[in-house]
Amino acid sequence: MEFVAPLLIVVLVIAIGLVLVRLVARNKTSRAGQGMPPAQPTTATSGEAAAEASARLNQQQHTAIYALIAQGQALSAIREYRNATGAGLREAAGAIAQLSAHPQPYKASPDDAPTLRPEGEELREAAPEQPREDAEPRREAPAPAQAEDAPPQESDPTPRAAPKGYRYRAIVSKGETIREITSTRLNDDVFDRIRTAALGGDREDAVRMLLDHSEATEADAREFVDLIGPEEES
Repeated sequence: MEFVAPLLIVVLVIAIGLVLVRLVARNKTSRAGQGMPPAQPTTATSGEAAAEASARLNQQQHTAIYALIAQGQALSAIREYRNATGAGLREAAGAIAQLSAHPQPYKASPDDAPTLRPEGEELREAAPEQPREDAEPRREAPAPAQAEDAPPQESDPTPRAAPKGYRYRAIVSKGETIREITSTRLNDDVFDRIRTAALGGDREDAVRMLLDHSEATEADAREFVDLIGPEEES
Protein backbone atom coordinates (compact mmCIF):
# COMPACT_ATOMS: atom_id res chain seq x y z
CA MET A 1 0.00 0.00 0.00
CA GLU A 2 2.94 2.33 0.54
CA PHE A 3 3.84 2.27 -3.20
CA VAL A 4 0.32 2.88 -4.52
CA ALA A 5 0.35 6.70 -4.11
CA PRO A 6 3.68 7.28 -5.96
CA LEU A 7 2.60 4.90 -8.73
CA LEU A 8 -0.65 6.79 -9.23
CA ILE A 9 1.28 10.12 -9.47
CA VAL A 10 3.60 8.69 -12.18
CA VAL A 11 0.63 7.35 -14.17
CA LEU A 12 -1.09 10.74 -13.92
CA VAL A 13 1.97 12.61 -15.19
CA ILE A 14 2.33 10.26 -18.16
CA ALA A 15 -1.35 10.67 -19.01
CA ILE A 16 -1.10 14.47 -18.92
CA GLY A 17 1.97 14.32 -21.20
CA LEU A 18 0.16 12.18 -23.75
CA VAL A 19 -2.78 14.56 -23.78
CA LEU A 20 -0.50 17.55 -24.40
CA VAL A 21 1.29 15.74 -27.24
CA ARG A 22 -2.04 14.96 -28.92
CA LEU A 23 -3.21 18.59 -28.59
CA VAL A 24 -0.02 19.90 -30.20
CA ALA A 25 -0.27 17.41 -33.07
CA ARG A 26 -3.92 18.32 -33.63
CA ASN A 27 -3.03 22.06 -33.66
CA LYS A 28 -0.38 21.52 -36.37
CA THR A 29 -2.85 19.46 -38.43
CA SER A 30 -5.46 22.21 -38.26
CA ARG A 31 -2.93 24.86 -39.36
CA ALA A 32 -1.88 22.71 -42.32
CA GLY A 33 -5.54 22.23 -43.31
CA GLN A 34 -6.09 26.04 -43.33
CA GLY A 35 -3.32 26.51 -45.92
CA MET A 36 -0.71 28.17 -43.63
CA PRO A 37 2.77 27.85 -45.17
CA PRO A 38 5.40 26.07 -43.14
CA ALA A 39 8.10 28.15 -41.54
CA GLN A 40 11.03 28.94 -43.86
CA PRO A 41 14.45 27.77 -42.69
CA THR A 42 16.76 30.56 -41.66
CA THR A 43 19.60 31.20 -44.13
CA ALA A 44 22.97 30.56 -42.55
CA THR A 45 25.45 33.40 -42.79
CA SER A 46 29.21 33.21 -43.16
CA GLY A 47 32.12 35.53 -43.77
CA GLU A 48 32.96 33.81 -47.06
CA ALA A 49 29.46 34.37 -48.44
CA ALA A 50 29.56 38.02 -47.32
CA ALA A 51 32.94 38.48 -49.02
CA GLU A 52 31.57 37.04 -52.27
CA ALA A 53 28.57 39.35 -52.12
CA SER A 54 30.82 42.35 -51.47
CA ALA A 55 33.17 41.44 -54.33
CA ARG A 56 30.36 42.03 -56.85
CA LEU A 57 30.13 45.73 -55.90
CA ASN A 58 32.29 48.67 -56.87
CA GLN A 59 33.32 51.23 -54.29
CA GLN A 60 30.36 53.58 -54.90
CA GLN A 61 27.81 50.76 -54.75
CA HIS A 62 29.47 49.26 -51.66
CA THR A 63 29.30 52.62 -49.84
CA ALA A 64 25.66 53.24 -50.82
CA ILE A 65 24.45 49.78 -49.73
CA TYR A 66 26.20 49.90 -46.37
CA ALA A 67 24.77 53.37 -45.79
CA LEU A 68 21.26 51.96 -46.28
CA ILE A 69 22.05 49.00 -43.99
CA ALA A 70 23.29 51.36 -41.29
CA GLN A 71 20.04 53.34 -41.55
CA GLY A 72 17.96 50.17 -41.16
CA GLN A 73 16.56 50.39 -44.71
CA ALA A 74 16.91 46.72 -45.63
CA LEU A 75 14.39 46.83 -48.51
CA SER A 76 16.19 49.78 -50.10
CA ALA A 77 19.51 47.96 -49.68
CA ILE A 78 18.07 44.88 -51.43
CA ARG A 79 16.77 47.04 -54.27
CA GLU A 80 20.17 48.77 -54.61
CA TYR A 81 21.97 45.42 -54.66
CA ARG A 82 19.66 44.10 -57.39
CA ASN A 83 20.23 47.21 -59.50
CA ALA A 84 23.99 46.95 -59.01
CA THR A 85 24.42 43.22 -59.70
CA GLY A 86 21.28 42.10 -61.56
CA ALA A 87 20.62 39.45 -58.90
CA GLY A 88 17.14 38.06 -58.22
CA LEU A 89 15.04 39.05 -55.24
CA ARG A 90 15.91 35.99 -53.13
CA GLU A 91 19.61 36.20 -54.02
CA ALA A 92 19.75 39.92 -53.25
CA ALA A 93 17.97 39.43 -49.92
CA GLY A 94 20.44 36.70 -48.98
CA ALA A 95 23.38 38.92 -49.98
CA ILE A 96 22.12 41.80 -47.83
CA ALA A 97 21.68 39.38 -44.91
CA GLN A 98 25.27 38.21 -45.36
CA LEU A 99 26.62 41.77 -45.60
CA SER A 100 24.65 42.82 -42.51
CA ALA A 101 25.82 39.85 -40.42
CA HIS A 102 29.45 40.05 -41.59
CA PRO A 103 30.40 43.66 -42.51
CA GLN A 104 32.99 43.70 -45.28
CA PRO A 105 35.50 46.47 -45.99
CA TYR A 106 35.75 47.49 -49.61
CA LYS A 107 38.61 45.80 -51.46
CA ALA A 108 39.67 47.39 -54.72
CA SER A 109 39.71 45.13 -57.74
CA PRO A 110 42.63 45.07 -60.19
CA ASP A 111 40.53 47.13 -62.62
CA ASP A 112 40.44 49.98 -60.11
CA ALA A 113 44.25 50.20 -59.84
CA PRO A 114 45.70 53.46 -61.23
CA THR A 115 47.60 53.27 -64.48
CA LEU A 116 51.32 53.60 -63.87
CA ARG A 117 53.45 55.50 -66.32
CA PRO A 118 56.68 53.99 -67.58
CA GLU A 119 59.65 54.65 -65.38
CA GLY A 120 61.46 56.46 -68.17
CA GLU A 121 58.70 59.06 -68.50
CA GLU A 122 58.77 59.82 -64.79
CA LEU A 123 62.51 60.31 -64.94
CA ARG A 124 62.23 62.63 -67.91
CA GLU A 125 59.64 64.76 -66.15
CA ALA A 126 61.52 64.88 -62.86
CA ALA A 127 64.95 65.62 -64.33
CA PRO A 128 65.74 69.36 -64.59
CA GLU A 129 66.55 70.81 -67.95
CA GLN A 130 70.28 70.51 -68.58
CA PRO A 131 72.19 73.05 -70.67
CA ARG A 132 73.28 71.82 -74.07
CA GLU A 133 76.94 71.04 -74.43
CA ASP A 134 77.16 72.79 -77.79
CA ALA A 135 75.43 75.91 -76.50
CA GLU A 136 77.50 79.06 -76.72
CA PRO A 137 78.72 80.16 -73.27
CA ARG A 138 77.37 83.42 -71.97
CA ARG A 139 79.79 86.26 -72.42
CA GLU A 140 80.18 88.88 -69.78
CA ALA A 141 79.89 92.49 -70.90
CA PRO A 142 83.36 94.09 -70.97
CA ALA A 143 84.08 96.84 -68.49
CA PRO A 144 84.19 100.33 -69.99
CA ALA A 145 87.74 101.19 -70.94
CA GLN A 146 89.27 104.27 -69.40
CA ALA A 147 90.67 106.82 -71.76
CA GLU A 148 94.45 106.90 -71.74
CA ASP A 149 94.53 110.68 -71.34
CA ALA A 150 91.88 110.72 -68.58
CA PRO A 151 93.19 111.99 -65.25
CA PRO A 152 93.43 109.45 -62.45
CA GLN A 153 90.47 109.43 -60.13
CA GLU A 154 91.19 111.04 -56.80
CA SER A 155 89.82 109.83 -53.55
CA ASP A 156 87.17 111.91 -51.83
CA PRO A 157 88.99 114.30 -49.47
CA THR A 158 85.89 114.73 -47.30
CA PRO A 159 86.47 112.90 -44.01
CA ARG A 160 84.00 110.23 -43.17
CA ALA A 161 81.55 110.81 -40.35
CA ALA A 162 82.26 109.21 -37.02
CA PRO A 163 80.71 105.76 -36.54
CA LYS A 164 77.26 105.69 -35.04
CA GLY A 165 77.41 105.66 -31.26
CA TYR A 166 81.04 106.97 -31.12
CA ARG A 167 81.68 109.26 -28.13
CA TYR A 168 84.43 111.89 -28.31
CA ARG A 169 86.58 112.25 -25.18
CA ALA A 170 87.65 115.77 -24.24
CA ILE A 171 90.25 115.79 -21.42
CA VAL A 172 91.83 118.80 -19.65
CA SER A 173 94.11 118.93 -16.64
CA LYS A 174 95.77 121.46 -14.38
CA GLY A 175 98.26 120.16 -11.88
CA GLU A 176 96.82 117.00 -10.44
CA THR A 177 93.23 117.90 -11.37
CA ILE A 178 91.89 116.11 -14.45
CA ARG A 179 88.43 116.47 -15.99
CA GLU A 180 86.90 114.56 -18.87
CA ILE A 181 83.71 115.10 -20.86
CA THR A 182 82.49 112.58 -23.46
CA SER A 183 79.79 113.24 -26.05
CA THR A 184 78.70 112.11 -29.49
CA ARG A 185 78.38 115.79 -30.49
CA LEU A 186 81.99 116.68 -29.74
CA ASN A 187 84.84 116.44 -32.24
CA ASP A 188 88.29 117.94 -32.76
CA ASP A 189 86.99 121.07 -34.49
CA VAL A 190 84.49 121.90 -31.72
CA PHE A 191 87.02 121.20 -28.98
CA ASP A 192 89.59 123.48 -30.71
CA ARG A 193 87.04 126.31 -30.81
CA ILE A 194 86.26 125.80 -27.12
CA ARG A 195 89.99 125.92 -26.26
CA THR A 196 90.55 129.01 -28.43
CA ALA A 197 87.68 130.87 -26.77
CA ALA A 198 88.87 129.90 -23.25
CA LEU A 199 92.50 130.85 -23.94
CA GLY A 200 91.33 134.14 -25.52
CA GLY A 201 89.53 135.08 -22.31
CA ASP A 202 85.98 134.48 -23.57
CA ARG A 203 85.19 131.71 -21.11
CA GLU A 204 81.39 132.29 -21.19
CA ASP A 205 81.42 131.59 -24.91
CA ALA A 206 83.55 128.48 -24.26
CA VAL A 207 81.07 127.27 -21.61
CA ARG A 208 78.13 127.88 -23.95
CA MET A 209 79.73 125.91 -26.79
CA LEU A 210 80.54 123.03 -24.43
CA LEU A 211 76.93 122.92 -23.18
CA ASP A 212 75.63 122.99 -26.78
CA HIS A 213 77.81 120.03 -27.82
CA SER A 214 77.62 117.75 -24.76
CA GLU A 215 75.36 116.52 -22.01
CA ALA A 216 77.46 118.16 -19.27
CA THR A 217 75.82 120.29 -16.59
CA GLU A 218 76.65 123.98 -16.36
CA ALA A 219 78.76 123.41 -13.25
CA ASP A 220 80.76 120.65 -14.96
CA ALA A 221 81.19 122.78 -18.07
CA ARG A 222 82.51 125.80 -16.08
CA GLU A 223 84.90 123.58 -14.10
CA PHE A 224 86.12 122.02 -17.37
CA VAL A 225 86.68 125.43 -19.02
CA ASP A 226 88.46 126.81 -15.93
CA LEU A 227 91.08 124.08 -16.29
CA ILE A 228 91.91 125.23 -19.86
CA GLY A 229 94.94 127.47 -19.63
CA PRO A 230 98.59 127.89 -20.53
CA GLU A 231 99.57 125.22 -18.01
CA GLU A 232 97.08 122.73 -19.55
CA GLU A 233 98.20 123.72 -23.03
CA SER A 234 101.88 123.03 -22.24
